Amino acid sequence: MLFRSGVIGSSGNFLVVAADSPFRTLADLLAHARAHPGRLNFAYFNATSQVPPEVLANEAGVKWQGIAYKAIGSAWNDLFAGAVQFMTVDLTAARGQVVAGKARPLGLTLAERSPLYPDVPAIAETFAGFEMRGFLAVAVARSVPDEIKARLNELVNEAILAPEINKRLVEEFALNPRRLTLEQCAAYDRGERERWARYVKIAKIEPQ
Repeated sequence: MLFRSGVIGSSGNFLVVAADSPFRTLADLLAHARAHPGRLNFAYFNATSQVPPEVLANEAGVKWQGIAYKAIGSAWNDLFAGAVQFMTVDLTAARGQVVAGKARPLGLTLAERSPLYPDVPAIAETFAGFEMRGFLAVAVARSVPDEIKARLNELVNEAILAPEINKRLVEEFALNPRRLTLEQCAAYDRGERERWARYVKIAKIEPQ
């Protein structure tokens, strides 16, 4: 069993369509889904790209179909080819396609807009409380002595708040690094596990 000694930062996903998609906004996408139940397809390649569209469908009262891919590259190819209409991808993995103008973000799964992408609305602006994020953390075995956990926590906090590292985490990886004590790390971890357990249940994903 692992113990999180330091949280590096958290981030969310874009909901993206191809640049030539007729859907310009999330409202456009949802309106089409309501008018054509089950006709829209979304690509996913892991649990964190599968769960957000399913939870959004539940929130919005729409139906669409998920198409599984073994790799993100194949999902991108089919999105651009029109075989699938949208997908959710973490901000770092989607950044290149968005900046290049190949993909258009319609929404963000964070609680509020990202300062890096101020023009992309948070889905929570339409569906209050909608928030899905992942986080990076440094973890050790629970059996590790408390003094080592505490020292590791100090080092992680020192590193992520160092100006050069902090700048890279924010601007290159769209993370929100902030100082957390060991107790706050544990509470954060528990909260995220509980949150994602609810999401997975809504998405009807069975344990593998």
